[in-house]
Amino acid sequence: MKTYKLFVDGGGTSTKVYLTDPQHNILETKVFAGMNIQQGVNKILQTVQEIKDYFTNNFEEIYLGMPGVHEFQAKPEIIKIFASVCQNTQIVTDIEVQEHLFITEASYYMLCLGSGTIMIEKDQQHKKFLNGFGPMFQDDGSAFKFAQNFIAKALVDWQIIFQVTMSIMFMIFLKPMIWKKLS
Repeated sequence: MKTYKLFVDGGGTSTKVYLTDPQHNILETKVFAGMNIQQGVNKILQTVQEIKDYFTNNFEEIYLGMPGVHEFQAKPEIIKIFASVCQNTQIVTDIEVQEHLFITEASYYMLCLGSGTIMIEKDQQHKKFLNGFGPMFQDDGSAFKFAQNFIAKALVDWQIIFQVTMSIMFMIFLKPMIWKKLS
């Protein structure tokens, strides 16, 4: 009997699902609706059910991750959905899904750059996470949320810089010319 692994990389826009063999060779990729904690429990569980209904295999392991997963209260319900096809469903972060899918070495450094920037350091005995700045915006790693805040801040900063620059230009160039004409 063939054994398979399923990697579910949930995101706000879409959820990418990878069916692999035990050596992590990708056999099939399928995209489903997005799922993250912002969308609510019912939407997430609906997407999980759709994934389970699409992939009818039995699985050695399932890794399911999404931004904000540590705050997600319905983890047991997800495990229950997959229980008939897998006895080893792990609920992890979206970054850990990528870690399990792409890295097979025993020791490594993994750096994921994005709004949820994170570094994972693993050796034979330990594993350390250095989290990024997604939680500072009340959203674990949401690229949309980060971009939204960045643009808003950049626009405010740009307006301030513009006002200061115009004031300096007035004082350096225009004020002397105006003063000269008046005197």
